[in-house]
Amino acid sequence: MKTPILIASFTLLWCSAGARAQTSVDLDKKYHPITAYEVRPGIFMTAEYATDGQVCRMTLEPRRTSKDAINLDVLVDDDLVDAFVDEIAPPGTRGKPGKYDGLTLMLGQPAITIKDYEYVTIRRYGNVRNIRGKQYLEPWVVTLTWNKRTCPS
Repeated sequence: MKTPILIASFTLLWCSAGARAQTSVDLDKKYHPITAYEVRPGIFMTAEYATDGQVCRMTLEPRRTSKDAINLDVLVDDDLVDAFVDEIAPPGTRGKPGKYDGLTLMLGQPAITIKDYEYVTIRRYGNVRNIRGKQYLEPWVVTLTWNKRTCPS
């Protein structure tokens, strides 16, 4: 009778060792920290930086989790994407249109639209929908990459 209790106690202690609370200091030691900015309610932007400290890539995406649910079908409003892109990389700072400006790669419903400029490339990853006979890209994730800056990853 003592053996099962002893085994159960040992197992409980062993399993609970990894369940301790983790602080931001603990996580920073274990993982590479990143910074996320909430640029609009429920819309997050992460930034990656070149070795000189200048931003080299930004990623915009909606929050897909809450304390109550995980929703993978959350989209970014297209007007919000346009406003955000204009805010981060105003048209006058993008340079001349590049070779792939306006290219859309469709892979069934998923698609990528590329707006290529001399200094920045904007990619919209999303889902193609047919609405009243016209095709629209509903963005899931948007990236801005500065072409003259090198990201470490």
